Amino acid sequence: MHFGMTGSPAYFKNEDQNPVYPRVIFHFENDFKLAFDCARMLGNLELVEDIETFIKEKDLGPDISSDTINFETFRNLMQNRRGMIKSSLMDQHLMAGIGNEQSDEILFQSGIHPKTKVQNLSESDLQTLFDNMNRVVEKRVECLDHNQKMPDDYLLNHRDEGEKCPICRGSIEKITVGGRSGYFCPDSQN
Repeated sequence: MHFGMTGSPAYFKNEDQNPVYPRVIFHFENDFKLAFDCARMLGNLELVEDIETFIKEKDLGPDISSDTINFETFRNLMQNRRGMIKSSLMDQHLMAGIGNEQSDEILFQSGIHPKTKVQNLSESDLQTLFDNMNRVVEKRVECLDHNQKMPDDYLLNHRDEGEKCPICRGSIEKITVGGRSGYFCPDSQN
C-alpha cells in the first residue's frame, strides 16, 4: 500500500466505523475489516508475490522502520548527498517510508530548514534528524493505531500557510522543495 497524500489504513469491525473513502476493504475471519481509505485517490495498492522482488523492481532503499536502519546506516545514506534535506528524506530509492508530511514533521521537530543542503549538516544535525525520524514515525503509527490526532506541539496539526507555530507562535509558511509543497516555521527552523 502506498497511501499518497490523503490515504490511510482503517482497521475496524462495526459498520459505523466504516471509513469515508474506502477504495478496497479486506474482510477477516475475526469479523474485522481493513480498508484502504483514500479521499483523493493518490495512493495505490499492489498485490505482490514476493516482497524482495518488489523492492528490487521498484529500486527501494531500506525501510526506515526496519532493524537495518541505525544511525550509522542513516549517516552513510546521507553521505555525499548534494541536494536539500527534505528531498533526501523523501527519496524512496535512498530509504523507503518517509512521505511529504513526515518529512515536514521530522524537519520541524529537528529545527532544520527544509532547503538546508545535506552536505552542510553536522554530525549532531544528522543524529537529531535520525532520532526525530524514529520518534515521528513511531508517534504517527501510534496515533493511527489508536485513531488519535498527532500531539498539538507537532507541525502536522498546524500544517497550513499562516497557521501559528506550536513552538514559537510564529507564522507557518508554505515552501516548494524538489517540486513538492511543504510547510515550515522560518523562526523555529533555520
